[in-house]
Amino acid sequence: MQKLKRYSFKKWFFMSVLSGTLAYATLVFLFDKPSYSLRRNVSDSLSFTLFLSQPLTYPLQRESYVAFDHPKSTLRVAKQLVGLPGDQIKISDRYFSINGKEYGLILQKSRSDQLLHPIAEGIIPQGYVFVYADHPYSFDSRYAEFDLVPVTALKERLWPLF
Repeated sequence: MQKLKRYSFKKWFFMSVLSGTLAYATLVFLFDKPSYSLRRNVSDSLSFTLFLSQPLTYPLQRESYVAFDHPKSTLRVAKQLVGLPGDQIKISDRYFSINGKEYGLILQKSRSDQLLHPIAEGIIPQGYVFVYADHPYSFDSRYAEFDLVPVTALKERLWPLF
């Protein structure tokens, strides 16, 4: 008699979400709705590994996840959109905030020991957004070397799956 293989709840949940996502993506493809796809995050700056993605639609939404092309990367970058045009960037005691909401620490050096400089305080201009990831060493808009991201560089809206 063959024994049934037992799966842990975590494995079962993972497989259920993955198969459900794939089934949904297949249905969307077959019925010609807006095209969705799966994106895998290869960076440790975001805590999510798999995203459902769709070509970017407007209006932009604060706290949503986006993928974009950045001149400092050969790969498409994924971050959380935390600042929109007209929002106020402030820096206090090496922490930055957008419209009074504190997000994270600004480091003085990267993991590779390169000097980092904070982005300038002020109002986010039209045509630009502030992107962020909550990993302490994330390279994002809090640094002048990364800078604000032009809206025209944004390519996809992302929904974290796990």
